[in-house]
Amino acid sequence: MEKKISFLIKFTILTLGLLYILIAAGSIVRSTGSGMGCPDWPKCFGYLIPPTDVSTLTYTKGRAFEKGQMVIANDTLWVATSSIMAGSNIDRSVWIKYPKHDYSTFNATHTWIEYINRLIGALTGLFVLGMFLLSLGLKNKKIIFASLVVLLFTGFQAWLGAKVVASNLAPLKITTHMAMAFVILLLVIYILFSLKSIKIKAAVLQDNFIKKAALALFVFTFLQIIVGTQVRQEIDKFSHALSPQPRQTWVDGLGVLFMGHKNMALILTIATFWLLHKMKIAGFNIAFPLNALLGITLMEFCVGLGLNFLGLPWFLQPAHLVLAGMILSIQFYLVMMLKANDKS
Repeated sequence: MEKKISFLIKFTILTLGLLYILIAAGSIVRSTGSGMGCPDWPKCFGYLIPPTDVSTLTYTKGRAFEKGQMVIANDTLWVATSSIMAGSNIDRSVWIKYPKHDYSTFNATHTWIEYINRLIGALTGLFVLGMFLLSLGLKNKKIIFASLVVLLFTGFQAWLGAKVVASNLAPLKITTHMAMAFVILLLVIYILFSLKSIKIKAAVLQDNFIKKAALALFVFTFLQIIVGTQVRQEIDKFSHALSPQPRQTWVDGLGVLFMGHKNMALILTIATFWLLHKMKIAGFNIAFPLNALLGITLMEFCVGLGLNFLGLPWFLQPAHLVLAGMILSIQFYLVMMLKANDKS
């Protein structure tokens, strides 16, 4: 049993790492505007491996097309309803306009960014399935149930991803998709903590005030991430309206919501330092969550400054989101660690 627990802990850590990579990949898709790089789901322009050149999507006489494959003609996305050998003109009895949206642009870079994001998502899904199957061997109802919920939520997340594409990147659906990723992330943190609790019963000092403060910090961080998603929606609007202009103009137009997000970030950073200082004075000796939380919070604050003063460079946006996820994860782990001592 000890070996099974140790192996599942390592496997869960790998799954957790893939989730962070997936969140980063999703953010890269969004920050580079690659969300419609594949206009259909789960295939990409009807292909298992997407095209690298627009010629693949060009209607050409004498060329064979399979059912579901697409072409772009007259600024319209056409999909084959059956296999066909292309004639001189598009046969409207076989080819139909893609019914889910009217997006009909091909950009090889965007297509492959989105395709790689999907591959990472598929790999993560396999690891989530593996985590559930491995949990069955422990015969621990709590861990089995949590793993099952993660598996079901991951399936829902895949379905939601298809809806995001079908909606032509409706902002609310994108935000819901991202929020769901964070829920899955926290559930995996819960599983990891539960596994480690089985293996090692760590003693934590009793201090009700610090426990409440840690919980409050976690809730505040969660709210900050929600505000951040709203800021991200505003950025998306400005990116479409002001795309020819320098990215700094997007920052200048964000207004009160962005100012609130920045002020909350400052409060969050100060509150983190204060909590860690209080825990050190109280004699808490749990180096991993404390040192990691301190370091990642400082990194996140610096990345936030970079986003603000450098005009929202796209490469800092994924780092900002992943670091936020790590902070929330560590805070959640710390809250569970402090709460678990009540049962010790």
